[in-house]
Amino acid sequence: MPEPLDLHQAAAILRGHGGVGTTQDDRKLAAARVLYELDDEFRCRVWSRKLLDALDSGKTDDIARARRGLERLLDGQR
Repeated sequence: MPEPLDLHQAAAILRGHGGVGTTQDDRKLAAARVLYELDDEFRCRVWSRKLLDALDSGKTDDIARARRGLERLLDGQR
């Protein structure tokens, strides 16, 4: 099983800087890694916006729900 790519390695592969031995599977893994990061960033923005809206409204249940969602995301859970 190949080692997981970090984001910088994945971006380099997608830019064509992966070297001569870069395969189609390497490019697929790199694309999946970048999409995973973008998905995490989007989810973080959504939960942050929900938390700000809940804080603005003052609804304690909504605040607690948004905090839990953001905490789970930041702890690496989806």
